[in-house]
Amino acid sequence: MNQTQAVRDYLVAGNGLTSLEAIQKFGCTRLSAKIFDLRKKGYAIESEPVDVYDRYGKRTQVARYKCVKTPEERGLLNGKERKERN
Repeated sequence: MNQTQAVRDYLVAGNGLTSLEAIQKFGCTRLSAKIFDLRKKGYAIESEPVDVYDRYGKRTQVARYKCVKTPEERGLLNGKERKERN
């Protein structure tokens, strides 16, 4: 299983994920790239701002991603079905 699949499975299970959590759980240092790829594949992924504190104790915001619908739930066809239809 690659990082994109691990992130997908985690989000589809109903979990939210920040960049720091992705590093800790999956060793994924480019979560936004994985989210981009998943959105391109038809996953409806929302982001919400979350307040956190940086290493200096200063409050800042990061994105927490959550999958709200899979491609199947959105009525989209997967790549194999698209090829067969054309």
